[in-house]
Amino acid sequence: MEPQVMTDWLREFEKDGSSELRHDRLKTFQTKGFPTTKHEEWKYTSVQRLTSVERALAKPQPEGINLDWSNLLPDAPDMVKLVLLNGHFRPDLSQNLEISGLKIQVARSQDLGLVESPDSSFVDLNAALVQKVLRLEIAAATHSLPSIGLIHVVSSGDNSFSNGRILVEIGKGASCQLFETWHIVNGDVLQNDVLEVNLGAGASCRHDVVQSVSGAQLMQFTQVNQETGSQYHSTVLSTEGNIIRNNLHVRHLGQQCESYLNGVYLLDGNSHVDNHTLVDHAHPNCYSNELYKGVLGGQSTGVFNGKVFVRLDAQKTNAFQSNRTVLLTPGARMNTKPQLEIFADDVKCSHGATTGQLDEEALFYLQSRGLSRASALSLLTFAFAADVLDRVAEGPSKAFMQSRLEEKLHKLTQNPG
Repeated sequence: MEPQVMTDWLREFEKDGSSELRHDRLKTFQTKGFPTTKHEEWKYTSVQRLTSVERALAKPQPEGINLDWSNLLPDAPDMVKLVLLNGHFRPDLSQNLEISGLKIQVARSQDLGLVESPDSSFVDLNAALVQKVLRLEIAAATHSLPSIGLIHVVSSGDNSFSNGRILVEIGKGASCQLFETWHIVNGDVLQNDVLEVNLGAGASCRHDVVQSVSGAQLMQFTQVNQETGSQYHSTVLSTEGNIIRNNLHVRHLGQQCESYLNGVYLLDGNSHVDNHTLVDHAHPNCYSNELYKGVLGGQSTGVFNGKVFVRLDAQKTNAFQSNRTVLLTPGARMNTKPQLEIFADDVKCSHGATTGQLDEEALFYLQSRGLSRASALSLLTFAFAADVLDRVAEGPSKAFMQSRLEEKLHKLTQNPG
């Protein structure tokens, strides 16, 4: 799939009118091209296998899509369920849209400006091809909202490609909980999504994500902008995917911001998950804490590249980062690169990474107490990985994520290869 193919895709949008901004972003993409492993930020993730075939641009689908909510979302009847089908918001498939304190609208992408990502051509491509953006606005001082489910449904056939963009604006002093997931109806698809979360002063957001996209390619870019005194909690569970790339960028735009970034990836077969995080400490007296853990079997590969950037004036910064991975098979591989770039002198920052196998002595001990090796593996890996989900707030989202984690770990430990 050569970059010049994209001009044919953009021409389809021109039927409804296209903006100069989108044309400019397309030119930027064509100049850059898709990233290669020669790019430092993509050193361990090759996109050649997903860009080597020509893909048809997905369109909104007709009626007839049936969604099994029990399999897609936590058991929360009052949840606001927002469906994006092939990147397009579908209110007819969504539920519980009339909620006090929540405004839901579809906006033109050119009216909302651009999301900047220096390391990803996929964000440029998204900006060029997305015409409509799902915009959620949570009124200031709103605390009683039910959780909001963001469901990306892809039903467009093999060798297809779709883009989606969501903007969430949380007013001053408000709070909300987002639950985001993907449902791939067909196999070999490329989904390219951008999510922006803007937190006003004193606002808070809990953002739980489940990614199970067997046979598909998912490029996800999330930009979080935090005003003074705001809190952002993110937990990402990745269990299936041909290629999953998560870019999570958090910017502190005022003092007393707190950011908690957590992830757990459970992989087998030839799955590949790449977690790239960036926390930009631009103001004093802020805090960030990252914990990413993985369990890898088969020929799967994982990547963690976490960067903490502490600017010159960001004194009294506290930033901590940890990445730990267990390899269950000789063919599994992990590439980890925690980074600190510190330009202030009055800070407390640390990072660390470990990759290895489970302790054979611990396995032997459990087996000596009557457990099978598979049961011992399951128990130890669950204790290892569940530590991440302990950071998720109690409720339906946590229960849903725990059930998915247990299901995947059972599969991994019963057949690691």
